[in-house]
Amino acid sequence: FKNALNDDKHPDFIIFSSPYCGACTDLKHRLNDLGWRNKVIVLNYHEKWVNLIANHIGITVVPSMIIDKDSGNTKSKIFIGVGEIARQLYEHLELKK
Repeated sequence: FKNALNDDKHPDFIIFSSPYCGACTDLKHRLNDLGWRNKVIVLNYHEKWVNLIANHIGITVVPSMIIDKDSGNTKSKIFIGVGEIARQLYEHLELKK
């Protein structure tokens, strides 16, 4: 995670997810089907360090996503829900090809 934020590849798409969330599981399948899985970072919201980060930036529900464009130097808008996350990823990963 830290390496991804510090590399020169931007933006970073960071998804907060849960293995107990049906919508999160559907989102992961959709990411795989569209070939986007290797272009996003999926974090388990229930891991303590992930939960601390999520709480610090204001994430309280899953699935949620932030788009980091500058190694965490500015606060990102939080995108909530499968539909909104998929729309944002489509705009960034498909339309900008």
